[in-house]
Amino acid sequence: MMLHGENIIDTIGDWIDGAVDFVTEFSQDSGRAIARVILNFFKAIFDAIQRIINNFQTFTDGSGWSFVDTKLRYSYRELRAERVSDHDLGPNNKYTRVKKASEDDNETNARAWQTLITIDPEEHEFDREKTAIPVIPIDIYNMAVGNVDLFSVDFLSTTGNSNSIWNFFRSVFSALTHLTLYVTAALLLTTLIYHGVHLVWFSINTTPAGRKEHQDGLQRFATALVMLIGVVVIMALAINASKIFLQPINDATGGTTDELPIRVHVTDTYEFSTNITGFARYMAQSTDFDTMSNYTIIYIVLVVINVFTAVMMLCRMFIMLALGIIGPIVVAAYALHQENSFPMNFSKWTTTYVKLALIQVFLAAVCNIILESGMI
Repeated sequence: MMLHGENIIDTIGDWIDGAVDFVTEFSQDSGRAIARVILNFFKAIFDAIQRIINNFQTFTDGSGWSFVDTKLRYSYRELRAERVSDHDLGPNNKYTRVKKASEDDNETNARAWQTLITIDPEEHEFDREKTAIPVIPIDIYNMAVGNVDLFSVDFLSTTGNSNSIWNFFRSVFSALTHLTLYVTAALLLTTLIYHGVHLVWFSINTTPAGRKEHQDGLQRFATALVMLIGVVVIMALAINASKIFLQPINDATGGTTDELPIRVHVTDTYEFSTNITGFARYMAQSTDFDTMSNYTIIYIVLVVINVFTAVMMLCRMFIMLALGIIGPIVVAAYALHQENSFPMNFSKWTTTYVKLALIQVFLAAVCNIILESGMI
């Protein structure tokens, strides 16, 4: 059994109940009982893995970083108790926004941009009291829509959670990006003045070779100016590219909500918001063996996908950070006729930056298809 109780008494009670359930099921079908234990064991392992990558978000939202003092599932009472006001829902409830279910199943608190799923506890064999609510702030959806501060590539601004340690480092990286832009712009202005003055001088003195050199210098200035503008435009487009594929959600939420995209309505019990991974984890708690086994496998696959995606997005963020600083330097090298001595030219910089930006666009498109098509 997984640990989701509010105290040690609940945990011991879960173990006892689990042992009783195992003995009962083993006497009826030993193979299925053993398979259930094995699946629960793997759920525990992948819960631990998911808790670790959840820290990518809690590290940057001011909640702190911990490999031990974190939980993946909470009771309705725990999440409800976090709520202080409509503006302060609590560190976990801000994702789930739990509410008591309405007696009328047609009345839900689902928002227009959310996918609504109704679950009948009797049909899916859920224990109303023991089935806990997963809180999974890191999955492919959150990473796609840019709700994970750590993976943001917006190094043109310093917006973010003021309590976040990462926001301080982001401010430093943003300052470096702006500094290289400003220095390059100043360098271009200097080359404009230098070549302009010398072109006039050699025109007066009728020196063809001198005029040609500085005419080429002014042409390089014009090209470099376009390249510098291109660097800023490409970076700005990369920052906002994924919003194109999730525009309805971004319009409805203002792009600021932490609430997750799936609203689960558990008949006569409660409602909560979750994501694709969280829904699979919730369904994996069913006492029906077929439902539990199927969703456990789906959950394990999703956690693996989340891990690889998180690592990929982390590497992407650092590479795009470096490229954001290198871009203006590439332009400066071209303006000074030193492009052959620099390991990256503007064409390679653009291709690399755009390819990395398209990763998030691809994730956003996948999430949009899943949520809109009703595949879950």
